[in-house]
Amino acid sequence: MLYVDVPRYTNPDIEKLLAIGRPFRCAAVLALQTPVQAELDGSRTFREVMNEAHRL
Repeated sequence: MLYVDVPRYTNPDIEKLLAIGRPFRCAAVLALQTPVQAELDGSRTFREVMNEAHRL
């Protein structure tokens, strides 16, 4: 998978998809243009979402 400007599309379904794909060794390339885009809804950052998906 390739997602550019991924925080725009980050929602619970994408988080679940990343978590499900991990045991199957599915890769995803997630791209940002600037670090400012890492802010999602103010309470969570894109980095936190990716870290949670990575640990599952």
